[in-house]
Amino acid sequence: MKKLASNLLKKVVFPLFGIGLMYWAYHKMDMADLLNDLKSANYTWVILAFLAGVTSHFLRALRWQILIEPLGYKPRTKTTFYAVMGAYLFNFLVPRMGEVSRCVMLSQTDKVPFEKLVGTVFVERMVDLIFMIVITVAVLFFQYDMIQGLLEEYVMPHLGGAGNKVLFLGIIGLVGILGAYLAYRNRIALSKNPFLKKIYNFMSGIAQGAKSVLKLRKPGLFIFHSVAMWVLYFLMAYWIFDALDRTSHLGVAAGLTTVVMGTIAIIIPSPGGIGTYHVLVPAGLALYGVDPELGGKSFALVSHGTQMIMIFLVGGISVILASIEKKKHY
Repeated sequence: MKKLASNLLKKVVFPLFGIGLMYWAYHKMDMADLLNDLKSANYTWVILAFLAGVTSHFLRALRWQILIEPLGYKPRTKTTFYAVMGAYLFNFLVPRMGEVSRCVMLSQTDKVPFEKLVGTVFVERMVDLIFMIVITVAVLFFQYDMIQGLLEEYVMPHLGGAGNKVLFLGIIGLVGILGAYLAYRNRIALSKNPFLKKIYNFMSGIAQGAKSVLKLRKPGLFIFHSVAMWVLYFLMAYWIFDALDRTSHLGVAAGLTTVVMGTIAIIIPSPGGIGTYHVLVPAGLALYGVDPELGGKSFALVSHGTQMIMIFLVGGISVILASIEKKKHY
């Protein structure tokens, strides 16, 4: 029964959720305006974004190899890349299946034990989460004035003047200190709470993932691949900005915001970010003066469409080539 419910969620509910969001995002939009945006786009930049995406996934494969090598195995670069690209394809077809499928694919083509590969994927995802947190903090730092302006426009008027602003901040500070004190006093009881225990284990996993990178044989190369990967994720968004007239004026901060919003959209369980990407990314771009009904949704369609073409084209070819490699070993 539990398995049936899980299958219904993955194969029916999540896809319908994504399709519903997609319809909600575009059903009132003037299709003529959207088509004009697509026709007038500079597709040289789109091709560059496509190539940036493929390169980022190749670097992910190289980074994964570095994590696997200390286990005593040396998977081939091509089959590791096939597994990474196949994972993106399977993740689109069945949400949350990508990480499992890439471990299965590489274990079949290069005889690396499945359970050991799962551990490396966990570490990899923890490192990605750290990078995501750093980028989010960077967005907040670069856009401090904008965030402050939004608070002053929509929040502070309800607090009534500078005196109340100080009082408001003081109350937040006191609540934080009191909360920390109570948590410390009741730390033993809190440690037994199942929900808090999950949070603690999750944060502990992040810390262990970060420490494990320092124990790698090539930690510098691992960090280089990680940074280069996220730079390419940024360039995928930035170059699509240049492809469209309505977003060509956007800068680095908007690109980083798009990376954050796009990543969140992919994390939400909708196949390949369908719908979630087309709602969250235009909302993020609206902060930079881009009309979410035209510029934002045109950008989301081109950007997400480029990623989907890449996943189906390169991912599909990778699955076929991986199956050929598997037959060679059986």
